[in-house]
Amino acid sequence: MHIGLRDTKRSIKKGIDNLNLAKSNKIILAAIVIQAIIILTRTINLEITGAITADETRYVLDGITGRIYDNVNRPIPGILNVLLFKLFRIGSIDGFLIFFPIYQMFLGSTIIITSYKIIELFEIKERAKNLTLISLLFMPTYALMSVAFLTEQLSLVFSIIGIYFAVKYIKKQDVISSIGLAVLFVCASLVREPYMMFPLFAPIIILIMFKAKRSHFIHLLLVMMITVPFIDLRLIGLSSIDLSSIFSFSLLPDITFIKCNCYTFQHDKNFHYINNYWVESDNIFINSIRIL
Repeated sequence: MHIGLRDTKRSIKKGIDNLNLAKSNKIILAAIVIQAIIILTRTINLEITGAITADETRYVLDGITGRIYDNVNRPIPGILNVLLFKLFRIGSIDGFLIFFPIYQMFLGSTIIITSYKIIELFEIKERAKNLTLISLLFMPTYALMSVAFLTEQLSLVFSIIGIYFAVKYIKKQDVISSIGLAVLFVCASLVREPYMMFPLFAPIIILIMFKAKRSHFIHLLLVMMITVPFIDLRLIGLSSIDLSSIFSFSLLPDITFIKCNCYTFQHDKNFHYINNYWVESDNIFINSIRIL
């Protein structure tokens, strides 16, 4: 009878655990659905109005023409765009409009799931986890960047997965987490220059949890070997900050939108002067571009 009661308790506990898992899955699914609605709204708006920022236009043209933007300081987004555009055979704006929501949903879903995993590592209450996850989608900065074909979303993916490994290392001090946080922080710094702070901080995480053990020394050595070759303090630009520019309010002339009235690409060898810089368009150009 005692054994039967113990089995009953185990069954009840297992059922409760499965119920909590189902609830967490529903919250993640709800967050992904909300993210999908936001991305589809931007995609429809892009198709109807053609409103696209200058940086997005450059990334699209570079991806189509096979040109890598800044292959020295931040090579990952340019290389990734070229590879993805070739893989999906994107040679027109129509192809990009199909690729855009799929790509953004992959990045957005990765951020949502990883965020939930980080919250789980902190072992906070279920309601707090759910509120934190849902509120992420409505943060102004994230809501805007998650629907833009820019490098901010990609750098956030690398950094947030790196943060997951950092928190996991603090919990477990395992070699996989130490390598993971180092590699992903380096990748984030190769997407956006300000993320160079992450590789700088990576060894500090190891030192915070450092103990006089052989394994911890190996972890520190591995992280240093991965991060140090990619650390360039000049990219942070702390020594070149002009305080007068910080308090300058002449921001409006720098904000430019490009509107494509006709979503057709034609083959030709040409150069195009868009948004105050020349865009080399090998065998391709856009019809009817009007700068607002």
